Amino acid sequence: MAKEIINDPSRTFMEYRFLPGETPRDCTPDKISLRTPLTKFTKESGMESAKIILNLPFMSAAMQSVTGSGLAIALAQNGGIGVHYCSQPVEDEARKVAEVKGAKAGFVKPKTLSPNDTVEDAFEKAVKEGYSIYPVIDENGVLLGSVNVNYLKNRMGDEKISDVMRKFIPKGLDEITSEMKANNATDEEIIKTIREYITFAKVGIDLEEANRIVEENNSKFIAIVGEDNKLHSLVFRKDIYKHISHPKELIDANKRYICAAAINTHDYKERVPALVKAGVDMIVVDSSDGYTEWQKEAVQFCKGEYPTIPVMGGNIITAEGFRYLADAGVDAVKVGMGGGSICITQEQKGTGRGQADVVEEVCAERDKYYEETGVYIPIISDGGHSFAKDMTMALAFGADAIMCGRMFVGCEESNAPFHPEDRKFKQYWGEGHSRAKAWRQQRYGQVSFDEGVDGFVPFVGKLKENVLDDITKKMISTMVTCGCKNLDELHKKARVKLISELSMREGKPHDIILPENMTYKARRWG
Repeated sequence: MAKEIINDPSRTFMEYRFLPGETPRDCTPDKISLRTPLTKFTKESGMESAKIILNLPFMSAAMQSVTGSGLAIALAQNGGIGVHYCSQPVEDEARKVAEVKGAKAGFVKPKTLSPNDTVEDAFEKAVKEGYSIYPVIDENGVLLGSVNVNYLKNRMGDEKISDVMRKFIPKGLDEITSEMKANNATDEEIIKTIREYITFAKVGIDLEEANRIVEENNSKFIAIVGEDNKLHSLVFRKDIYKHISHPKELIDANKRYICAAAINTHDYKERVPALVKAGVDMIVVDSSDGYTEWQKEAVQFCKGEYPTIPVMGGNIITAEGFRYLADAGVDAVKVGMGGGSICITQEQKGTGRGQADVVEEVCAERDKYYEETGVYIPIISDGGHSFAKDMTMALAFGADAIMCGRMFVGCEESNAPFHPEDRKFKQYWGEGHSRAKAWRQQRYGQVSFDEGVDGFVPFVGKLKENVLDDITKKMISTMVTCGCKNLDELHKKARVKLISELSMREGKPHDIILPENMTYKARRWG
C-alpha cells in the first residue's frame, strides 16, 4: 500500500472567508501598502535588503499565450514582474528580455542607422524594431545625425539617410548662436540652425542632469557622446513622462524595467548565459514538479555561475519540497500543482492538491525555516485564484506574491492572439498543452500526453485600467476590513473561516431574478 494515505479533504481558497478585524483610524485605503519581497533576505538585514521587492504582488505566468515583452513592460510599469517563457529558442527569449530592459531609460543603448542606409531601409528597421527615432553613426561609432522615421513618409525610398538626416553639430547651443551672430546671421537663419541642432551631453553626466537638459531644451532626446563624439547612449523625454505616470514602476539601479525569465532543466547551461547577457533580473526554473534532482542541479548551476542573479525554484506542494529547494539555494519558491484554469495535471496524473492546503503547509515550513536559519524565502502561489478574494486569501495564508495566467491573458498587452473570428475573445493555452509542447517535442522528444487544455477568455483591454486597478482596490478594501496596513500584517493578523457549500450559496445573489435572466425567464413563462 501507499507510504502515506491522508484522508483529510484538500481545500481551495474558494472555501474560505475573512473575518473582520478592528480597523484603526490610520488603516485607510490610501495608506495600504502591497509591497512584498520576491527574493530572500535575512532576519538581521530585514525585508528592505531583498534584491527584488515588488510594489504590487503579481507575477505573470511563463506561458506562450501570456507573457511577451508588452505584458512584461506593462507589469513592470505598475510594480509587478513578467516572466518570459522558455518554450522558445534561446535567442528569442534573450531578445525579449533585452526588449524589456531597453524599454525604460536611463541611458538607452540605441538602435542606429548608417549614413549609407536608404529611407526604405529605415522604414523596414522601424517596423521590425518598433522605434521611430534613430541616431546615425559612421563605421567608427561617431554621431553624424539623427532621423525620425515618422517624418520620412514623403521621401523617396532610395534616398540616402545622409541626405535626409538632421546633422549633428558638436558644439554647445550658446557657442553656435554666438558664432552665427558674429558672422552676421539673421535671426531666421539662427532659428533654422537651432531647429536642426541635436542636443547632447558628454559621458559622465548623471541621469538627473540629463533629464533637466531634455526638459530645458524641449528635446525629444539628448545624445550622450564620448571621446571624438562617439555615440554612447540616448536619454528620451518620453521616459521622464513614463516615470511620472507610473509611480509604482519596478526598475533596476540603471532605471531599466525589471523582468524575469524561465528556464527548463534541459538546456539551462546554454540558456542562462544568454539571459544574463540580455540583462535578466531573475531566473525562474519552470517545471510542474520541482522536487527533482534535475531542478536541484539547474538551481546549483545558476547560483554557482551567476551568484548575484536570484533564482526561483518550483513548483512544489509539500513541506519536504520546500526544504529540498531551500537547501539547493533558491531565492524564492513557487508552489502549486494542477490548480490553474487550463491545467489538467490532477486529472491526467492524479498528482496535486487544493491550493489552500499547499500554501498553508509550505508557508508554515517557510516560517519554521526562517526561525531556524534567519533566512526568509518568499513563497509565490501559482494557480487556484479565480477571483481577487482568492488572491487576497492566498496572501493571508502566507504567500508573498501571486502568479497569474488567466488574469492577464485577456489583456491587450498579453501575448495571446485574438479569436480568429471574434475579437471579443483571446486564445489561451497552457504550457502543458500540445500547442506549447510541440516546441519541446521538436527539441527534446519530451511529449507523451497533455497536461493542459486550450480555450478562450474575454478581451478586457488595457492591463492597468481593466485588471490591476480593479483587483488591487478589492485587495485593499479587504485588508482595511481586516485591519491590516501591509502584507506582513495580513500574514500575522488575518482571521479566516472555512465555510460550507450552503454558506457559499448564501454569499451570492439568491431568491431573485437577475436582469440578465429576464429575457430568458419571460420567454419561458410566456
